[in-house]
Amino acid sequence: MTFASIVGHDRQKEILRRALKSDRLAHAYLFEGPDGIGKRLMALALARALVCQTGEGCGDCSSCRKIDHNNHPDLHLLDAEGSTIKIDQVRQIQKELSLRPLESEYKICMIDGAEFMNPAAGNALLKTLEEPQGKSLLILLTAHPEALLDTIRSRCQRLPFQRLSQKRLAEILESRLELQEVEAKVLAALSEGSFKK
Repeated sequence: MTFASIVGHDRQKEILRRALKSDRLAHAYLFEGPDGIGKRLMALALARALVCQTGEGCGDCSSCRKIDHNNHPDLHLLDAEGSTIKIDQVRQIQKELSLRPLESEYKICMIDGAEFMNPAAGNALLKTLEEPQGKSLLILLTAHPEALLDTIRSRCQRLPFQRLSQKRLAEILESRLELQEVEAKVLAALSEGSFKK
């Protein structure tokens, strides 16, 4: 997944591209917005650009392919186990981030559904956010940023994502799924700007 292949979110892509180009990435990002609008794809595109052997997120090198298949040793994905993200999961990520990267310059952790962290997990994560280790990057993804601790939100660079317009979504559905114009417009209206609906 490259920035160019992600539909919409041009402002967010430009912010991340500039940060990569100037080597001024924040140590933690909070990608916030409704589910199914491309936050996870954007996080994976950022991870790919960081570990890519060409520095562009080419999609052809072994590092990019490992990101695409979720088996890069320097990318750690954290999702809720059941209905919450538990403190043990956060501690495991902290342990991983304390080690040096194996294949790339960065250790990257994506926390999908960050709003599901229980209070103990959220408080444990604060230590990592306050004292980032070496070249590590945390990307928190959430549809409900208000559910996160204020202190977590304040220690991340926030990047809000919006739903795609119905018109743009209909165009995408029409071209990619080869739908009739009317079908695409109906599906776009029902989706409320999200591919997940």
